[in-house]
Amino acid sequence: QSTNPLVLTECPWCRSQVGLAEGGKPKGWSDREWKLEALKGVVEDPEPAICCSDTACPLSKGIPIAVIDEQIYQRPPSLVIATADKLAVIPYRPNARAIFGRDIETGEIVRKPPFLVIQDETHLISGPLGTLFGLYESVIEVLCTDHSTQPPRKPKIICSTATIRGAGEQLKSIFGRERFTLFPAPGLDISDSFFGRYAEEDGQLMPGRMYLGIHATPPAFVSAQTAQIRLYSSLMVSVQNLIDEEARDPWWTILCFYNSLRELGGARTLFHGDIPARMKFLTRRDKQKYRRDPRIEELSSRLKQDEIVAMMDRLNIQYPPEQGSLDVCLASNIIEVGVDIDRLSLMAVVGQPKNTAQYIQVTGRVGRRWNERPGLICMLYSASKLRDKSHFEQFHSYHSRLYEHVEPTTATPFSRASLERALIGALLLYARCVRPITRTARFADYAEAIEDARQILLQRCRTVEGSGAGVQAKTIDAVVEKLKKKWDIERDAWEQLDLAEDASVLMRWPGQYATSAQKAGTFEIPSSLRQVDRSGELTITQLYADN
Repeated sequence: QSTNPLVLTECPWCRSQVGLAEGGKPKGWSDREWKLEALKGVVEDPEPAICCSDTACPLSKGIPIAVIDEQIYQRPPSLVIATADKLAVIPYRPNARAIFGRDIETGEIVRKPPFLVIQDETHLISGPLGTLFGLYESVIEVLCTDHSTQPPRKPKIICSTATIRGAGEQLKSIFGRERFTLFPAPGLDISDSFFGRYAEEDGQLMPGRMYLGIHATPPAFVSAQTAQIRLYSSLMVSVQNLIDEEARDPWWTILCFYNSLRELGGARTLFHGDIPARMKFLTRRDKQKYRRDPRIEELSSRLKQDEIVAMMDRLNIQYPPEQGSLDVCLASNIIEVGVDIDRLSLMAVVGQPKNTAQYIQVTGRVGRRWNERPGLICMLYSASKLRDKSHFEQFHSYHSRLYEHVEPTTATPFSRASLERALIGALLLYARCVRPITRTARFADYAEAIEDARQILLQRCRTVEGSGAGVQAKTIDAVVEKLKKKWDIERDAWEQLDLAEDASVLMRWPGQYATSAQKAGTFEIPSSLRQVDRSGELTITQLYADN
C-alpha cells in the first residue's frame, strides 16, 4: 500500500515530515515488518510507535499519539478522538471497554470512566446516522457513568454546531437529555448576538460574502453543461484580465460544488475540452490575455485519506501558478466540514443543495477572511428542475433570512425499523463490555447483562418517547425474546471472518457470505452506523432465459 498508515503527516512540535519518505511504500501494520528506510517516524522497540523524523526534535524519541486500536486498549489515553462509527465495532472488539475504565479481561471497573464527551458538528448526527447513534449512545452513556458516586454521575456532553434548528428535540433524541444550556447565550442587541456581529466601518457595512443567482434558460442555453461552460470560462478569463496581479490570489482558484459524483464527473470532462476552447474564444474576441489551460483537481469521497490531506495542502498554495496553485477544485459534500482554507474567495454551486443547513455549510468554505478578501458564490440553478426555479424566484428573500430557513434535524432511535436493525448490536455491546471475555458464546454467561441492557434501553425509550413509549417497549421486548430464542445453545465463537459450513457463531459481519442456515441462526450486527440500506438480490431464472 502507498498510503500513510501513521495518520500524521508532520510532527506537531517542529513540523518535520512524518509518514512516507520519498518513494517509500511501507507494509501494513498487521505484519509489523517495517522497512524503516522507507518510512519516516517509526520505531519498533518494543512495538511500533510514532516519532519525529528529526533527531534534534524533543519528540524524536516518541510522539505521545497512538493510532493502533490494540495499543489504545492496552494503555487507554487521556483523550480519544474517534468517529461515531467506532461505537458499532465494539460488539466485535470487546477490548474497547478499557476506554470506559474497565479491566480488559474481566470487565470490572478499575478506574474512572470518561467524564467529558465533545460532539463536533452535531447537526450531522441526524437522519439514519442519528437514529442508530441515539440507540447505541443509550448504553454508551451508562458505560461512561461514574457509579462510585451517589447518585451516579453521568458524563458532561458538549456539542458544537453552526447550523441547527430544534436543538432541544435533537439532543433529547440522541442523548436523552431533557435539559441543555445554550452557550454562549444570545446578546441583548440584534446586531451583536455574540455568535456574530455586523462588520461596520465609519457607520457603513463592510463587504462580506455575496451570493449571485444564475438561472440560464432555453433557448439560449439548452443544457446545464452549456451554462457551466459559459460561467467558468467567464470567471477564469475575468480573473486573469480584470484583477490586478497582487490582488489575484483569492480569486484564482474556483471551488466548484456538486450534489452528486455523477455531475462532478461530467464537469471534469468539460474542463478538459469545452471550457478551454471557450476561454480561447473569449480572449480572441476581447483581445485579452489567455490564462492557460486550467489545472483541475478533485476533492471527494473517491480520494483516500492521505490524498484528501494532500489535496487540502494544494488548495493552500497561493498565486502565481508557477508555485503549483490550482485553477479549479471540483468538490462533493465532503467539503461541508473541515475545509478551513482562508485564501479561497470564489465558489460555484451547481444545483441547489437538498437542505439549507448543507447550503450554509458548503458556501461557508469561501470568504472566511471577510475583512481582507470577501467571498463570491455563483449559484447556478438548473433550468430543468422546478425546485431550483422556485429558489431562484425567491432568491432575495431566501438569502436575506438564510438561517431562518434551516430545517430541524431528525433522529428516531426507537422507531421499529431502528430497533429491528440495531437493537441486538446495542445489547451485545453492553453485555460484552461488562462481562469477562469468553471464547465461546453462552447465553447463561450473559443473561443478566442482557437484562440490564434491556432495562437501560427501556428507560431511555421512556425519556425520548414520553407517553408514546408503550409501543416501542413492546418492540424492544420482542427483539430481546428473539435474541434469547436463537441464542439457546452454546456457540463455538462469537464471530469468524471466514464462515465454514459447520461454523457455530452468534454474530456475522454485514455483507459476509453465509449459508441460509447460518443466516437463520446468526445475527447480522452493524459494523458502521452508516450501514442502513439493505441490499437486494437479483436472480435471473430459467423462465427469463426461455423468454
